[in-house]
Amino acid sequence: VDSVSLLSTNTPPPGTLAITPSTDWNSSGSTGGPFTPDTQQYTLQNTGGTSINWTASKTQSWVTLSATSGTLAAGASTSITATLNSSANSLPAGGYNDIVSFTNSSNGGGNTTRNVALSVVGPGSLSVTPAENLVSSGSFGGPFSPSSKQFTLQNTGTTPLNWTATKAATWVTLSSTGGTLDAGTTTTVTATINTNANSLNAGTYSDTLSFTDIT
Repeated sequence: VDSVSLLSTNTPPPGTLAITPSTDWNSSGSTGGPFTPDTQQYTLQNTGGTSINWTASKTQSWVTLSATSGTLAAGASTSITATLNSSANSLPAGGYNDIVSFTNSSNGGGNTTRNVALSVVGPGSLSVTPAENLVSSGSFGGPFSPSSKQFTLQNTGTTPLNWTATKAATWVTLSSTGGTLDAGTTTTVTATINTNANSLNAGTYSDTLSFTDIT
């Protein structure tokens, strides 16, 4: 009597965790927020043949994960969202980093990480040059010399700012009294001794020019 035996060793491949996208998450914004982009979605897929358990973790308080663990059947997928939470609004200007770790806690297959980079830029900062005052002199009725002085306003910060320029005396005229400066840009304001000065009696007169960042 002959016999036939069949031994099957066809076992499914172990579960493997795959994460997309493969790129890092880079976000930026001004101090206090908002930040762009403020979220990043990751897709977790089990590309193997057996079920796996997974975990997701991060290290920084300014990142929140929509889910931190779960189970994926063979071939199944799910998504989690990483979000910059309100703690990011309290960060001072600077560069910050975090790492989101994805772990196959069943067998380790496909364990990986994704970097998070957050750039917080500081506010605009108004600089005015030159530091010297406008000192003018002349006879009653004019003319006065020098009759004007040019001031350069520069935004030395990293975000736009709004500015104003003011004076009090009627014998001073400003070429501009306000505007907006983008980061790194400059503009000029000229203070001029106008014809009202021709009516001033002999004496010494003064005024104050004020340049203000009103952002």
